[in-house]
Amino acid sequence: MKRTFTILLTISCLSLVVSGQNLVQNPSFENLPSWDEHWFLSLTTPSTATAVATHVTSDAHDGSTSVELSNTLDKQWTYFYTDVVSAPILLKANRSYEVRGWIRSVEEGKKVELSIFWNGSNSSQVIYDANPDPVTNPDWFMVETIITPTADFNDGYLSLGFQNDKVDVNPAGRLLIDDFSVTLIPDGTDADIWAFSFPGQVLPEIIDPVLGTIDIEMPFGTNLSALAPDIIVLSDGASISPGIGEPQNFNIPVVYSVTALDGSTTHNWTVRVTVTPPSSASAITAFSVPELLAPATINGGVQLVLGRVPYGTDVTTLVPNIEISPGASIDPAPGVATDFTNPVTYIVVAEDGSTFQDWVVAILLEPNIETDIISFDIPELLVPATIDNSLHTVVGSVPFGTDLSTLVPSIGLSGGATINPLSDVATDFSSTVTYTVTADDGTTTQDWTVTITAGPASTETDITLFSIPELSSAAIIDNAMHTIAGTVPYGTDVRTLIPTIEVSVGASISPASDVAQDFSSALTYLVRAQDGSTTQNWTVNIHILPNTATEITSFNIPELVSAATINNVLHTISGMVPYRTDLTTLVPTIELSPGATINPLSGAATDFSSPLTYTVTAEDGISFMDWEVSITVAPNTETDITGFSLAEQTAPCTIDPVAHTISIEVGSGTNLGFLTPIISVSEGATIDPLSGVSRDFTLGIPYTVTAEDGITAQVWTVTVTLAPANTETDITSFSIPQLLSPAVIDNTLHTVVGTVAYGIDLSARVPTIAISRGATIDPASGVLTDLSSPVTYTVTAEDGSTAQDWLITIETLPNTETDITEFSLAEETGAATINLTDHSIEIEVVSGTDRNSLVPTISVSPGATVDPADGVSRDFTSGVDYLVTAEDGVSTQIWKVSVSVQRTVGIGTSSAESIKVYPNPASEYVHIELTREAHIRMHDLMGKLCYSKDHANGDQNIMLSEFKEGIYIVSLHMEDGSLQQRKLIIR
Repeated sequence: MKRTFTILLTISCLSLVVSGQNLVQNPSFENLPSWDEHWFLSLTTPSTATAVATHVTSDAHDGSTSVELSNTLDKQWTYFYTDVVSAPILLKANRSYEVRGWIRSVEEGKKVELSIFWNGSNSSQVIYDANPDPVTNPDWFMVETIITPTADFNDGYLSLGFQNDKVDVNPAGRLLIDDFSVTLIPDGTDADIWAFSFPGQVLPEIIDPVLGTIDIEMPFGTNLSALAPDIIVLSDGASISPGIGEPQNFNIPVVYSVTALDGSTTHNWTVRVTVTPPSSASAITAFSVPELLAPATINGGVQLVLGRVPYGTDVTTLVPNIEISPGASIDPAPGVATDFTNPVTYIVVAEDGSTFQDWVVAILLEPNIETDIISFDIPELLVPATIDNSLHTVVGSVPFGTDLSTLVPSIGLSGGATINPLSDVATDFSSTVTYTVTADDGTTTQDWTVTITAGPASTETDITLFSIPELSSAAIIDNAMHTIAGTVPYGTDVRTLIPTIEVSVGASISPASDVAQDFSSALTYLVRAQDGSTTQNWTVNIHILPNTATEITSFNIPELVSAATINNVLHTISGMVPYRTDLTTLVPTIELSPGATINPLSGAATDFSSPLTYTVTAEDGISFMDWEVSITVAPNTETDITGFSLAEQTAPCTIDPVAHTISIEVGSGTNLGFLTPIISVSEGATIDPLSGVSRDFTLGIPYTVTAEDGITAQVWTVTVTLAPANTETDITSFSIPQLLSPAVIDNTLHTVVGTVAYGIDLSARVPTIAISRGATIDPASGVLTDLSSPVTYTVTAEDGSTAQDWLITIETLPNTETDITEFSLAEETGAATINLTDHSIEIEVVSGTDRNSLVPTISVSPGATVDPADGVSRDFTSGVDYLVTAEDGVSTQIWKVSVSVQRTVGIGTSSAESIKVYPNPASEYVHIELTREAHIRMHDLMGKLCYSKDHANGDQNIMLSEFKEGIYIVSLHMEDGSLQQRKLIIR
């Protein structure tokens, strides 16, 4: 894919030579948006949608793109062209060129012909003519040919042509092509310079192969007296003088001589270098800030930039974007926040460093001429006032009985405008009031007429809203029967529900809204109208919905190996019982959703030989669910040797199920080399070697027992010994359940010591004891024994006369618990709150208690101690730390005790200071202004904590997106112990 050439690069004073130059621009078809300036896609002759070239990004030979040539008509050509202007192909007459490309068949064609065309498509040659079956040739493969033009081909275009024959009756033909090259085959006579460049040159060099000249432009300020080219590209095998990297004086043209590969052909090239002159331009060509109403006006005659921004724009921090003459600099710099309250002078210095110009930039604010009243609010208004911007009137209505002579309106105006009379001043609205609004420009005015009227006393006695957080759906309000009905979910305590009630305007209700009531039975509310005389009784009935749950919450059979698996999605229960368990008479204990029943019944003996269906009917008597219960028997995993006997044995064998060994003694003189054992193993298990097979027992023999499950296996070692007279009196092992580690046996001191965890009862334990062969022990192994204190065991040897006393001691580890289990004060209002996770205690004492000297009563974990001690007086004005040390003397825990004083506070504002909580009602967020540090708590009317933040200070924002609509209590606990609370409505 390369025209032959030589590249010379200066890299650390080394030269690099590369052969071949591809004459094709963009030969790998990379980085093309749809296509680019070098190639044309979908050019066909004739042009038809059935014969196209397509840019492909999903399949390439190398890189990320290729081109697909395709058609669907028999013997239809697809042509794929380079551009004659931006991608000309230069071929020399009678010189040979290698044409090469990579192709991949996408769709089988009976015959595929891929050809190259040049010289205006007057010359062509076949590159590939075969049947590229994609089944047998699934990968990319290379095709190539040699072309030899008979005439020079300059500034022309090259194209690829593709056609195919159809297979059977279906037209076919799709071929991918990638990495395409046309490369001059060298003959040793080329002496061309293909590229010649300096670091930092302004534009690409201009090479004229006819005149033999190279023109290059360098930036202003470049020293031409000692320039060295960093890249020179030559014909293959050619050499050049002067060499690459050799500095030359380019203040005058420099001649380079190129010698071809044949050593005799030469060609002189003249390199001419010019320097871009410095610019004396010092203009501001563009000026903008995002806030401009229109593009800034730039007056080069007086060096003035003028822009206008909307009324209200903060001109003290505008960030300008400034464009200036090329090569020039400006001060102050663009992109920096600048104060344009007054005109700002910028100095632009030209590229030549001597020419400069002062520019004045002025940013003007547009005055506001609006005279609108955009809001008019009086706290007493029944509904928002009606503002008519055409008639310039404001009309509002206040409740019956409102004093119109002292109403205080809050008025919102157009930006910068003023009003007379003033906003927020008590005004007499007994008659119509005229307000005059003066715009920001100080001259434009508008009179507004404001009319406020009082409505008549209402006789309405309606309940318009009745809401309880627990309601399963909106309450039904019957205005004809004057009844309200609602339902709450199963399990709701209807004795303490808190309804939120809204009534007709000006009316009152008893009992009041937001007061807890007992709705166990019908409750009567009395609504009194605004006129004070009209009344109406309303009957409220709250019903509890029956439970619809059909869950099995617990399923237990005493024989289960582990807890049954309950799948609440598939409604299945599965469990496993030990091997040998009888499935026909199992008695399950079943727990259900409250009020539900089950069939078959819980506690009844049931046959689980096959899966059994239980039907659970909910409390509502309608909802039901079938549950499938499957109980399976676990395969036997025992790998025990339960019996081992030899005809020659003198006593029963010793089977050690812990060490998995068998010891058996035979009579003196028995031949150990040929003994036949009879062996019994766990049910269903197998043994290897088999029982009844003779073995040599001179040494210990391994037997492998495989359990019934086919997986669990155990190797047992069988040792056969002759029966000498045994005088040993050793205890070889001693164990009881729950030992923390194997007992320590001291054969010198004849002691056995074991350890159990704190709290283990040792008064009735059954030890398992192994002793010397033939010996006996008293008390015997497996006998219930009191091990709470040391016990002496006597081992008598096989000879019947030798005896040894052993002292058995089971020790109990000390307690490691560090809990405070009780904490009380004589002054407490109720039991302390003990948090075992945070290791903290909170307790409240009665109002007025002096916390400087309180005497607590403290209980801790058994054996533990506490510091300060129980009954010691402490100052509880602030938190007190108690250190609990466990019985083991090592484990410790610090407990933090906080004592608060009971106080009675209401919902409102402290007389000492005002804490602002707004807006109220709120929907998106609530803002709290704190003048000092406080702990913030937010509860709903049921007392549930919905938000908390400790040590809050300054302004606080609480986002309300996760809160339900309703009424909440915001509590502010001050550091001095005082408390303030606010009622907050969230809508």
